[in-house]
Amino acid sequence: RTRAHRIGVAGRGGAMADEESGRARDEHNGEEDPEDDDDVELASQGFGSCPDLGAGGGESSSDDESEALGMRRPWYSAMPYFVAGDIDGFVALFSNNLACMLSGSQMLAAALPKEIIYDKIIPGVGASMLFGCVWYVVQAQLKASKTGRTDLTCLPFGINTPGLFAFNSGIILAVYHAEGESPDAAWTAWKVGVVANFVQGLVEMILAPIGPYISGAVPMVALLGSLASVGLAWLFTNTLQAEATWPAVTFAPFFFFVCAMFADIKVPKMPSTLLPVLLGAALAWATGKAKSSDVSTAMNEIGFHMMTPDLAPFEQFGAVMSYMGIVVPLALTVAIGTIQVRQMAENAGDNYNLQWSMFGDGLSTVIASLFGSPWGMTVYIGHGTFKAMGAKIGYALASGLCTVVVC
Repeated sequence: RTRAHRIGVAGRGGAMADEESGRARDEHNGEEDPEDDDDVELASQGFGSCPDLGAGGGESSSDDESEALGMRRPWYSAMPYFVAGDIDGFVALFSNNLACMLSGSQMLAAALPKEIIYDKIIPGVGASMLFGCVWYVVQAQLKASKTGRTDLTCLPFGINTPGLFAFNSGIILAVYHAEGESPDAAWTAWKVGVVANFVQGLVEMILAPIGPYISGAVPMVALLGSLASVGLAWLFTNTLQAEATWPAVTFAPFFFFVCAMFADIKVPKMPSTLLPVLLGAALAWATGKAKSSDVSTAMNEIGFHMMTPDLAPFEQFGAVMSYMGIVVPLALTVAIGTIQVRQMAENAGDNYNLQWSMFGDGLSTVIASLFGSPWGMTVYIGHGTFKAMGAKIGYALASGLCTVVVC
């Protein structure tokens, strides 16, 4: 409608004349009334040109807002649970934890009976692994829900590799030899290791509230420097020494892994970490490193091992005091390592809560001890690598679930 028409209706007199006059004027000038444009613009935004239409527009706006709120996803589905990049991430994380668990078990096999290793330690690892992976998946989902981001990668999680070797050699095997290397000594050594792991977890949880102050007071160069030394000494050099024992089996897969990770050379439609695993397995069978008798022996150990809490080790709580020189420094190292890993995640664009991460590491370690494992748990170095793979949260959840199945 034109303004002339509205004025004519309001005045109830000379309406037709005013309207015709207005039309003639508009046609003569070849222009539309400016207020008409305002009415059209307001109508396009959901507001009417008069009060009753305006009320209707308000209802429409409210409906749109309600629809938008209804489409918002709940926090537990803020990110997809599985994407293609999670395949690479799962292979890397699961194989790393599996290798660490097998190495630790083999290290203790000469001292501890199978009942302790397969009925106590390994199920304890499974329980804590599942809890920790779910913990960090929830952390990522909450972060995604709060920020609206869907490109987050949850922190990788697993067995604390340096701590495993330190506890095995410095506590469990030391107690075993000190107690006379008898069957009773084996059970005592396991109990002391479990209680020491419990104390380690408590120390980490206590340090969680002051984690941000440590992060602010210590230069990042110092934090990353110590992290690099741990990675170089335990994760690279130690592994490379083991590979050098069977170079015909290990060097070729290592070369392919380096090409995939550092040169971005990949086989089309195949996870980058899967080819080295398959190649290593094939070479092991071809060179005689893997034997059918080994498989037969391992098959005898397959069975259902229930994950149940065990408080019997806490009978040896007093004996742990003699090993606090190992427990406390290791707990401090893990706490600092968590700060470092969280900082590396922030450098990659994923700024997670430090206190949540430190408390999660400590709580996972406590749960591991309550279920019989003497090995601590922690977030892993290499968040940026998993993010570069395209992994999000599915890789961690799959690693936790598969670890439970294996254990």
